[in-house]
Amino acid sequence: MIETGSTSRYLLYAIGEILLVMIGILLALQVNNWNERRQLLAQENEIVFALKEEMHLNRDYLDELLVDNILKAQNACRMYLQHTGLAGMPISSDTFNYYLTHTATSFFAPRTAKFEQVINGEDFNLIQDDSLRHLLTEYKTRMQYANSLHIGARKSWDELNDYLGEHYSVRRTVSIANQLYKHLNDIGDTSFDFDLEKILKDPHFENIITERLVNLDYWRRRVNQFLRHTDLTLMYLEENYKEKI
Repeated sequence: MIETGSTSRYLLYAIGEILLVMIGILLALQVNNWNERRQLLAQENEIVFALKEEMHLNRDYLDELLVDNILKAQNACRMYLQHTGLAGMPISSDTFNYYLTHTATSFFAPRTAKFEQVINGEDFNLIQDDSLRHLLTEYKTRMQYANSLHIGARKSWDELNDYLGEHYSVRRTVSIANQLYKHLNDIGDTSFDFDLEKILKDPHFENIITERLVNLDYWRRRVNQFLRHTDLTLMYLEENYKEKI
């Protein structure tokens, strides 16, 4: 080609060949990257879907815990306080026992299996959405806060149990506290008599009930914050992942 004066045509042909090879390589890389992004997106969607299911279960659980458990226990403590002290109203044994059954609360036990797997493992790195990552981190914090206050609430219940063990019937407490001792209800009630008026006039009993009420209120607020954040996270998932999930 040099002898015939076709050098420029040869160079153009060579450059064209090189460009075609480069374009082919770039297209292959682009397809490969696109496939990898699709796989990562599919993995992210699977993770988010599982989190969403678990959070829906926790949302229902937290709502029930607040309304049917913590608030009922607080109301029982308030009713007790109407009967304690020198100016307290008289109370029957049945009423005293009725309040006692409602001062108990269940253990704090939200579902955490999928969340713990994601937040503490490699799955968290698959979530590319920074807003969702922040929501999940805050979700963990809210859960931990609620659990820490639950520990305080449990201590106040233990103090009440200790007091009742000294001044009341442990057997009666077990037989009527259906939520905590549902497998021991067959032991029946005690045949001993106890001076309920003396218990209600005891300032130590009043203090224990008041502390129980306060600790339950601390816990209630933390559970409510956890519930609100769960709602916020679910709302974000519904708005941003409804087409992906």
